[in-house]
Amino acid sequence: MKLLLVEDHLYVAESLQLLLERTMDFSVASNCAQAIELIKEEDRFDIVLLDLGLPDSDGQSLLQFFHNYDYFPPVLVITGKDDGSEVVEMAKSMGAKGFYHKSQSPKLLLEAVDTLLSGGEYWPVETASQVLSSDEKIINMAKHFGITPRQLEVLSYLDEGLQNKQIADVMNISEGTVKSHIKALYSGLGARTRSGCVKTARQLGLIR
Repeated sequence: MKLLLVEDHLYVAESLQLLLERTMDFSVASNCAQAIELIKEEDRFDIVLLDLGLPDSDGQSLLQFFHNYDYFPPVLVITGKDDGSEVVEMAKSMGAKGFYHKSQSPKLLLEAVDTLLSGGEYWPVETASQVLSSDEKIINMAKHFGITPRQLEVLSYLDEGLQNKQIADVMNISEGTVKSHIKALYSGLGARTRSGCVKTARQLGLIR
């Protein structure tokens, strides 16, 4: 399987690559023009993850390119902006097969990719604005347990089964800092193990 990620933020690209490269060949383009070059050089990509906030394009131009090219791979549109249902409707009308908001969990990204690779489509029941509203509720709830947004991010990676070094690489922090965050999570949730921490967090609604 060959995947093309079109994303100009290095941190986000590296994070997604850590999640996905274990199961497929992974290519990254930082803008639309570079993506088109890679598409023409490669035989074909099985899936494209397309960020809408590119330096040289809003992402729609790449979708338009596929309409005039010799193949149109499944495209998962990605955004970090609160664009609501308008983005979903635009993506559908331009031929994309799914939508993922960067505020959602890594687990949902993997689910979206698997769905598109299986020939399906992945459209959220919630709009982007509702996703953000839900995340704000989780952040406010976490404060009652002395858990910071950064520690919530670590918690999401614990839920994914990532080890300390992997979490450190994804978050661009040291393993020592990861351990400190995990210790704080244990303390706030009254847990003694990683699995116990995740279980309690899920029961409290801190993990979706």
